[in-house]
Amino acid sequence: MTATLPTWARRRARVAKLSAAHRPAVELLAFYDRVLELQESVSRAANRFDWLSDGSTGSTLSLHRLPLDRCMPPFLRFVNDVGTASTDVLAAIAKRLGGSRSIATDVLQAFLSRRPLDEVAADLDHPPSSVEFFPRAFVQPLAEVLVATLPDREALSPPGGSNERHDPTSATCPRCNWPPQLAVIRDGSEIKGERLLLCALCSTEWVFTRLTCPQCRSIETNKLVYHVSDVWLQVRVEECQVCRTYLKEIDLRVDGLAVPMVDELASVELDLWAEEAGLEKLQRNLLGL
Repeated sequence: MTATLPTWARRRARVAKLSAAHRPAVELLAFYDRVLELQESVSRAANRFDWLSDGSTGSTLSLHRLPLDRCMPPFLRFVNDVGTASTDVLAAIAKRLGGSRSIATDVLQAFLSRRPLDEVAADLDHPPSSVEFFPRAFVQPLAEVLVATLPDREALSPPGGSNERHDPTSATCPRCNWPPQLAVIRDGSEIKGERLLLCALCSTEWVFTRLTCPQCRSIETNKLVYHVSDVWLQVRVEECQVCRTYLKEIDLRVDGLAVPMVDELASVELDLWAEEAGLEKLQRNLLGL
């Protein structure tokens, strides 16, 4: 039944299921459920944003072209709504953003333009990863709505304008040029155990060559190590011993009801293990983990 639900309902249903099965992640998932609820509201409202189409060009996203003056009212509402149900750090940042439209504008503009948030984060006296949460959480549903309006994935072009199909060795999203959040393994119609990467921003999936590190492109198979857990059977940590980075891989052949984005975030103990092992995550998830 879960697999037939609409996208946002499917994600929230998965959060509920994992909360019941994995008690250590209950508080984290409770907050994420609230974020998903607010993101769903942004997604529904996006269908009425006549300016949203400015954020795409051809078959790719051009989020830096979104009009800031039109973005700011819904962004500030989102910041305020999240801030009332978040951690102390995020609540403090939400208060600062809500109290200064100029700071909030700087944060959103920097994010849309892919500029580092270090300077504005220093002014707010909080880590850039915490500040980034707000624009990333707000823009994610907008990006997903935009991607749904773009040409079929078979017509994807690499970021840069080529008419060729997306390079299967490219580890950046062919829609928005963001890095991947995770890898997905599923049986395709023609390929068994096909490996795809899932974008950390717009949730686009694209095929990526197996036995290759997405970070450094190493193909030294003896340096690509997989770690599994008795608790998270469908999730494994892909470690590259060449560049010492990792990302999680969700195997839908093990659990066909898994929702990769949710399972990646919920399996936080695997991130804690990887951090203790001295590994660096290729891309932190929405909650900075």
